[in-house]
Amino acid sequence: MNLFSKEEALDHELGNLIDDIQLNVHAIAEGSTVTVDGKYISNSELAVTTAKELLRVSEILKLHENEDDADD
Repeated sequence: MNLFSKEEALDHELGNLIDDIQLNVHAIAEGSTVTVDGKYISNSELAVTTAKELLRVSEILKLHENEDDADD
């Protein structure tokens, strides 16, 4: 049994991605030191991760647009 509909799951994922992207961009802009489970993450790695997250955001937004077009 699914607790969330597909749309709700995508909305939740989108919100999480946007939060992560904002934190990553802020960390890069401020030159902060980022660690995950005690491992140092370089700004270049953080930028690559952010780019991948932005790609996923674009995929989710495209799915929403396609659903809206189908409803018209």
